[in-house]
Amino acid sequence: MIVDDVRRTVADGRSELSARISPEGMEPVRVWFTCPEELAPQGGADATPFLPSALHWCMRRDEELVIDGPVSPQVLDGLDDTMDVMYSLFPGRLRPARVTAHPGAPPPGADITACCFSRGVDSWHTVLTSLAAKADGDPPPTHLLYSPGHLSRYFTDGQVRHKADAVREVGDALGLGFVEVDTNIKQALEGFKGPILVATTLALGCRRVMIPSGVMQAVLRAKMTHPTLDHRFSTESTRIVHYGQAGRMAKMAVIAESELALRWIDVCKDDYPQSEINCGKCEKCLRTMIGLHVLDALDRCAAFERPLDPALLLTLRRIGEPHSWVELLHALGDGEFDRRLAAGIRLCLMHDQAERMKDLVRGLDEDTRAVRTYRRASRAVSRSMRGFDSAARRVEELQERLLIAHADHR
Repeated sequence: MIVDDVRRTVADGRSELSARISPEGMEPVRVWFTCPEELAPQGGADATPFLPSALHWCMRRDEELVIDGPVSPQVLDGLDDTMDVMYSLFPGRLRPARVTAHPGAPPPGADITACCFSRGVDSWHTVLTSLAAKADGDPPPTHLLYSPGHLSRYFTDGQVRHKADAVREVGDALGLGFVEVDTNIKQALEGFKGPILVATTLALGCRRVMIPSGVMQAVLRAKMTHPTLDHRFSTESTRIVHYGQAGRMAKMAVIAESELALRWIDVCKDDYPQSEINCGKCEKCLRTMIGLHVLDALDRCAAFERPLDPALLLTLRRIGEPHSWVELLHALGDGEFDRRLAAGIRLCLMHDQAERMKDLVRGLDEDTRAVRTYRRASRAVSRSMRGFDSAARRVEELQERLLIAHADHR
């Protein structure tokens, strides 16, 4: 892959940083980032923001990466360690790549601290706790950073603008500035993603950027936003901080104390949104609603219009963070409603594990069928597959029975 023709242009109050991306054997595409002119780096075009995603692409496809443009010496000096971390996160998908680039310090950006803010649980926790701890050392956020280019393609232009306006309104309520950094990085080239959040923050180039932590520390998943990876892309001009180590219930306890957060929280992952309100029935909505229910805050949360219904748990086929569901299970009380929620959570966990085991066994089955010497193992795997299918059917039958019971209860 070649990254070249790096440009910075200004039009209509927006500063655009762009580069031509030429993957091996493919037509070149142009990738861009835009941010407000008054907050943009003051100086020449910097190629560093294009490195994270380009590096991920090349490590995944075993391509050499050549960048014709200045790249942060600090990032280049630590690139071998960065690739080691990326490989350790995805050992089956990534391998170290050869990188050729010329060092050049990035131009300084605005002297602000921006916090990536989606209005989810993680970003609300980051903003609220960092503002409360502003006397403890590190500077608190001065701006909320919103990037419409990271949203699902299924959102309409009107919904995207509504989300931007909501972040702006939250910033106004907290006395914080608003900065929008847009990009076409997800749409320009299929699979050209990788650490796109880091890339977006580098394009802004401000003094300090806070990236909210994700899943609980006990079950850190391999992701391109990760506490062992994000800070490695810090440059001479921008310090990247992966913020927060609390569990999800601890984060939600902070949110439960903020009427502003309860009004504006946005967690819904419905890829076909029908309204601006959280749907109240997808996996992430239900997980959040149960947490707020445990904290006696759900009735005060205007961001959810649909009441919490235990029967909806029985419609979930996969869950994103089993550890968070287990935490909820232990936080529920002994009342009838909570016991119905607990039964639904247990079935979700059982069904999710059964499906994951079926996927593993299916892959092993394909391997053993391909090698004759594994014929005996193949028969054993097939028996295991039938066993998991049977267990999964029993779980689904129990789900159907509980759905009927829930309907009768109403």
